[in-house]
Parts: sequence; structure tokens; C-alpha cells
Amino acid sequence: GAWQLDAALRFAMALGDMDYYLEQPCMAMADNARLAANLRQPLILDESIACLGDLLEAHHLGIMSGVTLKISRIGGITKTKRLRDVAVELGLRVTIEDTGGSDIDSAATAHLMLSTPEGSRFHTVDFMNWVTVSNARGMPPCEAGQMAAPTRPGLGLQARREILGEPFFEIG
Repeated sequence: GAWQLDAALRFAMALGDMDYYLEQPCMAMADNARLAANLRQPLILDESIACLGDLLEAHHLGIMSGVTLKISRIGGITKTKRLRDVAVELGLRVTIEDTGGSDIDSAATAHLMLSTPEGSRFHTVDFMNWVTVSNARGMPPCEAGQMAAPTRPGLGLQARREILGEPFFEIG
């Protein structure tokens, strides 16, 4: 999302017919729309999709083949699931990620990705492996490039209170 429109256009022209996906080259929806009109490759939107209205606007403009939904940017698991479900109904490829990494965050990402219809899934990232401190137990390791979700109730993890500290409140 950091390119000016002219830089994104020059990049796309320089790569010609090369096979690639271009994700969120410009921040402004209008700039991405102008780019998409001149692009031969699929465009994936990410940072410019923060709510249902953004998703519907981009789809109405016909500028994207897929969407990357970040849980914290969208406002949590429930809102992300809603946007994911709409994106699937619109025929888009879906990536679910987040802006950081932890076992808890990765469990939520894995559950949302694996509950996405297989034909609509694009990819995700095992961000729990990008941090040096684990905040929960129970996240399955990635094997052969595949991420799995925990199978216990809820997110399927046991929070490490010695790392997270005492909760602000508990419901019991």
C-alpha cells in the first residue's frame, strides 16, 4: 500500500506477462481501481479492506480477485468471519492473517482459514513461528508447509499465564 499510482503502473508494465499476484500496491481504492484497469495479473486487496463497505466497494468496482483479511484490523474473529463469508459468496480468494504473531493469534487464523471453503482459500502465515516467546500451549507445529488448527474446545489452546500475566477479569 505504499506505492504511488505511477510507480505501481511502471512495476506492472515492467513485469509484462509474468505470472504473479499483486497485493495492495496503492493505499487509495481509487488508485488501485486505476491500476486494475491496466493490470493483466490478479490484484489482491489487503490494507484498504477494513470493513464490509470497503469489501463491497472494491467488488463493485471489479478491481480484485482476492482479499487478505487481518483479524485485528477488521475488529476481531466475528467481524473477520463475516467479511470472509461475504468474500466467499462474491467468488473471491481469501487469505486470513493478522498484523503480528503469537500462538493465540495463529490459532484464530488457522481456525478461520480451515473453515473457509477449500476452493476459496489462498494462503496464510504461521506467525507464531516469527516470535521468540510462546503465549499458549497446544498449537500444532507446521508440517510440510501446512498449518493445522488445535482441536480442543474454543481456540484449542491453554494460555501461558506465566507469560501473559494475570487476566484483567474472568468469567466463570
